[in-house]
Amino acid sequence: MTSTIHPRRGNRGPLVRSLSGLVAATLTATLAVVGLSAGQAMAATPTAVALESPTRLVQSTGNLYWTSDYINEFGPDFAGIYRTGKTSTPGQEILLYSESTDAVGYFYFGGLTYALVNGVWYGYFTANYVTQGFTQIKRIPLAGGAATVLATGPAVAGARDLVTDGSFLYWADAAGVRKMSVAGGAITTLATGTNLLRIGLDATQVYFTAGTALKSVPKAGGAVTQQFTTASAMQALFVQPATASGTVIYWGEANDSVNSRPIGGAASTYQAATSGRQAISVSFDGTRVLWTDSNLGGSAYGVRKWQAGVTTVVSSGEVGSTDVQGDATAMFWGNGSGVRRYNH
Repeated sequence: MTSTIHPRRGNRGPLVRSLSGLVAATLTATLAVVGLSAGQAMAATPTAVALESPTRLVQSTGNLYWTSDYINEFGPDFAGIYRTGKTSTPGQEILLYSESTDAVGYFYFGGLTYALVNGVWYGYFTANYVTQGFTQIKRIPLAGGAATVLATGPAVAGARDLVTDGSFLYWADAAGVRKMSVAGGAITTLATGTNLLRIGLDATQVYFTAGTALKSVPKAGGAVTQQFTTASAMQALFVQPATASGTVIYWGEANDSVNSRPIGGAASTYQAATSGRQAISVSFDGTRVLWTDSNLGGSAYGVRKWQAGVTTVVSSGEVGSTDVQGDATAMFWGNGSGVRRYNH
């Protein structure tokens, strides 16, 4: 998914879009515009949490954190990390850290995660200096403060996933899957490849997508195992460890299908392949399967959830909707206008 690897915004500033003009007056028109299927219905309108548009977004128990970046043709480019509460409203978000410069060429912040280290919560993120050809792994105190460079990676990570198990960081870049202590230090290469995109963890394995293949490698290093293949490229991944069925993989594909499968088990499908659309992000909140998808032109994104056999279209007609995730009360995602919330 090219837009995920190289996301760049326009001139900095909130872009507030109304969805009302994007819903057609008839059922037939609505199906065409937003990609609804028979038996699906629109939900109530989501609410805005923040107006800074995310590149990548992660949730904690009570907060949302995201990276954001802007090209400014009239001045320095900008990249920042924000925090806000899950029940907050626009204007309450806090800028934790930022860089603003024209000196390094094309740069942006990508994947991010967080971990508790020696009693202090830190945020970790990839800082991509694309013109210069490298990515740095940086961390900041989540209470705010200066960034520390932990390492410079061997290739550009872009907006690919950065994840942690609390002891190590794991990420994919343009040439491999990497591992490093949350304290910094040497980078270990766990796997190599040029079409790696998504990363997920269970207790012992690192799972990653490589085109139409889901692969895994032991956290400690070792042989790479191909777990299964898919009909089209895997563009979204969520790993749910330690279930009664073992580790369960949720994924979305370039053909717009959304599926899950326990490792070694049979697949379940929540959304069938749809011509002219593609899956963007997917997650599971313990009860509901959540995903975003879009038309191939990227002009009409949908946000959807599946629960007990029923699919609800939570939002439609957006631009750039991604990183959907949720808890027992609500779901959250980023789009071209900011961060959105929808109460279940």
